[in-house]
Amino acid sequence: MQVSRRTTGYIMAIPATDAVQAIAFLRHLFKPYTDGFIEIRPLSKHKPHANRTTYRIPECLKGEAGQALSQHIISLAMRGYDVYVGVCPRAAPEGPGRKLGKESIEQVGTVWIDLDNKVPGASSQLLLDNCDLVVSSGNGWHGYKMLSSPKLCKSVKERTILENRIRDFADKILPGTDNVANVDRILRVPGTINWKDPDNPKPVKLLKGGGMKPTYKESLVVAEFGDARLDALLASAKAGELGHASPMIRHASGRYTGCLDTFFLELEQACVKSKTDARWSFLLDIVRADLPEIMEYYFGR
Repeated sequence: MQVSRRTTGYIMAIPATDAVQAIAFLRHLFKPYTDGFIEIRPLSKHKPHANRTTYRIPECLKGEAGQALSQHIISLAMRGYDVYVGVCPRAAPEGPGRKLGKESIEQVGTVWIDLDNKVPGASSQLLLDNCDLVVSSGNGWHGYKMLSSPKLCKSVKERTILENRIRDFADKILPGTDNVANVDRILRVPGTINWKDPDNPKPVKLLKGGGMKPTYKESLVVAEFGDARLDALLASAKAGELGHASPMIRHASGRYTGCLDTFFLELEQACVKSKTDARWSFLLDIVRADLPEIMEYYFGR
């Protein structure tokens, strides 16, 4: 999904996003687990705070739930967030008195490495030769080697043993890499965008693994408006993660939009109702008239 954005007088090309890469990667990474929660964490130094979210395994990786998860990830990337995933499942969602740190990790099914492209001797081939999953992060590569089965990580002793094992794996590939062996590590999701330098965004791509190639049926929203970006924004709206526009968006019609979640939910409802009963087509006319300013708010002219 290719977009562009106007910055300081010129149009900046934004790398394409890919929901298929995102869900294929997550399905491969979390295949060993029968329970737990996937943590998705958006980060940005330039955008408003966005909430981390958790999704229950394995239900979140199947069918429409998997499509909604991957589209929410793509929505975050398109809106300028770096999107990370907890490499290991969390035992429970974050809540009162319950953080998503090391203590939330009870099983580890993979070892991994984060290889910066500036490290002497670093190359993608090192990981392609030694890992089951390889991701180009934009400034280097992430590699994952799946274990024969998930290992328990419920005590400080078990955690220390596993973190040493993860570090040993990285050292055997290339000594001197960054130590990212903490079991609560987060790494980038492929199919998204590396926004570390906002003026030079880079694609995050799946280079190896995730052999499943899911196909998504076209939604009513995309069929009606012809813009695949709408599915990603709608997925975030359904999760209540788009929030409010400040200041409110003024439309050419004279109307204003504040709550962006509500706008996209009403857009979907307009498509559904007008599909089944032509008398509701006036709702479609309203959202069609107001949609250009919404898309400009996210992506520029």
